[in-house]
Amino acid sequence: MPILETISQSQYQFLSQLDVGLPDAEGIRTVGQTVLDTRLLKADELSQAQLADSLKKLKGWQFSYTLSKDGEVLKMMAGPADAPVAGNVWHILRAEFVGAHIRILLDGKAYIELDDTHLAGPGAVGVWTKADSVTAFDDFAFGLPAAR
Repeated sequence: MPILETISQSQYQFLSQLDVGLPDAEGIRTVGQTVLDTRLLKADELSQAQLADSLKKLKGWQFSYTLSKDGEVLKMMAGPADAPVAGNVWHILRAEFVGAHIRILLDGKAYIELDDTHLAGPGAVGVWTKADSVTAFDDFAFGLPAAR
């Protein structure tokens, strides 16, 4: 039986600002990355428009990496830097998971929308906040998404 193989190559660049933290006593350090600009260098005709659009959406995103003393990535977080979160005001944070599709909304506006197959299947839900922030959670709920 003949095998059909599709090969697609693309090349792109990120202009980023990196903030490298000093290692702690165990050699663990945090690296922050802010995407300042993106550029598509090469893509096939079928994926060029979609890839260019996806790259534009990454502009302004912030990534945080926690690295071991050997440079292994222990934890990674990512998200857009432009989500306005006013202090001393209640906000509605909504996370929708349908199959591999993830959509994150703040006060009704979608800020993150992506597909991630790393979280396939049922699991647990929870909330987390950084140690240097003051955050309160109220009316925490989960369930099946409403029909659109």
